[in-house]
Amino acid sequence: LSRQPRVDADKVWFVRLGMGAASPGEATAGAAYGFGFRYELDSIGVEVSFLDFVQLANDQNDGWTGSFVKIMGLRYTDPLANASPYFGGGVSWGGQNYTVGDDRYEGHGVQLELRAGYEMLRASTIRLFLQADAGLPIYTADRTSYDWGIYSDGSGETEFAEDSNWMPTLTFSLGVGFGGGNRHRGHRDGFRPVRVGH
Repeated sequence: LSRQPRVDADKVWFVRLGMGAASPGEATAGAAYGFGFRYELDSIGVEVSFLDFVQLANDQNDGWTGSFVKIMGLRYTDPLANASPYFGGGVSWGGQNYTVGDDRYEGHGVQLELRAGYEMLRASTIRLFLQADAGLPIYTADRTSYDWGIYSDGSGETEFAEDSNWMPTLTFSLGVGFGGGNRHRGHRDGFRPVRVGH
């Protein structure tokens, strides 16, 4: 008899919530969210996610930044364990549209994505993960400055475009996944059992 790691893949749907920040010169933070699908082997995974946004909303700021669709490759550093660190990278199509004070930022295009995280309960049908993501746009967002003055002729708001800014996004989130089901149960001491073949 020989022992070999199982080769079946896990299919996991997930939702994640957390906090994120964008940096148009000064950090602007808000709630982060997203959902998607992971296809996992023991040591590698592929993820497709949708509507990964940071919602920027408070007394002085309003708007959003993030990606509409994202695809990433993941590498698990402890593939046979029930919990493992992972890292990865990919690309997304996203945008930015928000106000900071009197400045409005707008842009969209391709973004590079980097990730580091830690996934737990990999042998079960429920997954938990903690991760940090960096979105690095390969475009710049146009900044429009607004003059809110009231003039003697009764006219109000005046706007004028000033420049463009490169604005990365950083998020920290907790995710919950459902699916899997191909891994055997009953593992102990953090190690996943292996299939016995002929």
